[in-house]
Amino acid sequence: MSTTTTQYWTGDDAPFQVYDTTIDWYLGAGDESYYWGFAARPMQASSKVALDTVTGITDNLNNQLTMLTITVTVDPSHRGPVGKFEGTLMRFTAIKVTTP
Repeated sequence: MSTTTTQYWTGDDAPFQVYDTTIDWYLGAGDESYYWGFAARPMQASSKVALDTVTGITDNLNNQLTMLTITVTVDPSHRGPVGKFEGTLMRFTAIKVTTP
C-alpha cells in the first residue's frame, strides 16, 4: 500500500518563547480521518524544546484544532549567563499521512 505524506510548516512569522516557560500553542491542523505527526524545533542556538503533549480538539461544529504544549529551556551546552527575557523563535510542523 502506498501513502502520501504532506508536510505543513508554520510561516516566516515564527513565535518567540522565553526560556524556562511552558506554553500551549494552537495549530489549525489535524483531523480524525488521517494520521498526523507534529514537531516543534528551536530556530536559535543553545535552545532546547520539549513537545510535552499533543491534544486534539474538536468543537460542536466539528472544527479541528491541535494544541501543542511546549517547554523551552537553555541547552546544557550554553555558555554564559542567560537574561530574564531570552528564549528562542519556534518552528512548528504538522505531517499528514494519507492513502490514495
